Amino acid sequence: MIPQINYHPSDDLLACYHRGELPPGASVAIAAHLELCDCCARQTEQLVDRAAEEWAQAPAPNDVEGFDDMLSDIFSQPRQPEQAVSPVVSKEIHLLERSVEVPRILAKAAGETLHWKKLPGGINHANIALDRKAQCDFLYMKPGSQIPRHKHQGMEITLVLDGTFTDDSGDYHPGDFVVRSGADCHSATSDKGCLCFTVLENPVIFTSGFARFFNPINRLLFNRAPK
Repeated sequence: MIPQINYHPSDDLLACYHRGELPPGASVAIAAHLELCDCCARQTEQLVDRAAEEWAQAPAPNDVEGFDDMLSDIFSQPRQPEQAVSPVVSKEIHLLERSVEVPRILAKAAGETLHWKKLPGGINHANIALDRKAQCDFLYMKPGSQIPRHKHQGMEITLVLDGTFTDDSGDYHPGDFVVRSGADCHSATSDKGCLCFTVLENPVIFTSGFARFFNPINRLLFNRAPK
């Protein structure tokens, strides 16, 4: 766990995660944040406990034909021997300057090999075919790099894994969970380098400078998991 995290998923997002209502990319981002954040992990445990209490207090469906027989049959089944499960361990992602250990859920999502691609401005990204409705990437900003000013056409989730970056609204450090929407227009810089996991619903639109000429290419190269 990281001792000081300033940005977290909203209560609504955590509740949707608990109910299994989020698409895969957002679910993985929140699960990774929970590995890093004691506060949100406790809040999620409370949601689970509350759901269990509500279930226990709900009236038993005695009017359902055969319900008691079904319960008796379940409890009469012989107990299956426990099988050893190999845990997914955290994994180091090798960058140009150093290696970074990522949460277990991201290690599993990354698989054996990440294929890094270079973008202008000192940005590198490795796409993960995880979500049919969003592009999921590991995004690495080299020291001194900058993402040009852009606006969003939907939700973007950014989970900081290592280093720091800065945008119009603040500074972000490991464990921070940042959500941007279509109302946001910003640029981002990183003085010392930064590794993030990002989930993007739609391509961003660059709004200034030479980067605007990349908008058609950006739309063309936007990746979702194959259907």
